[in-house]
Amino acid sequence: MSLNCLRYTLYVLKLFLSTTLFLGIVSGSHYTQIGGGANYLCLPLEPEDLQAEAGTGGTRSFLYTAEYQIDNFEPFSHLHDHDVPCSVCRVTGRSTLLMIPAKATCPSDWTSEYKGYLMSATTAHAHQTEYICVDEDAEARRGTHENRDGSLMYLVEGTCGTHGLPCLPYVEGNELACVVCTI
Repeated sequence: MSLNCLRYTLYVLKLFLSTTLFLGIVSGSHYTQIGGGANYLCLPLEPEDLQAEAGTGGTRSFLYTAEYQIDNFEPFSHLHDHDVPCSVCRVTGRSTLLMIPAKATCPSDWTSEYKGYLMSATTAHAHQTEYICVDEDAEARRGTHENRDGSLMYLVEGTCGTHGLPCLPYVEGNELACVVCTI
């Protein structure tokens, strides 16, 4: 979930027609809430309303801006407390998209759209989210660096041993890679 497909669009134009459908901001339920949606959303920067009631009230589900929570992992530490931008793209000529956790390369005959690090909510919070692959060249939304603690994104590490992943090939505490592939 990054602006990588914008950069990728320039490359793909040589082979395929690539279109950025919209730019947005990653959002999700508040990290302290036990209800609401369990996945991150890429909300467009220019929303459209149907019918809306002014103010908040009643029984509702609420969305919050997602921010990076990475203060001690050098490739991403500069992103800590920044909002997470996103874009939604379409590449013609490819019909299948697959995110592979714990891999940095795609199967043969597949095209790597980007690779990076697996992220989700932390296990210390009440709210669960989906696992997403964040580009290794992750970006922050310009003008944001405020700790608002809405929907939060953390790196995912492997565990091994009892109730964990199999030790060797997995290493306890290593941040997990990921890759997004298309065919």
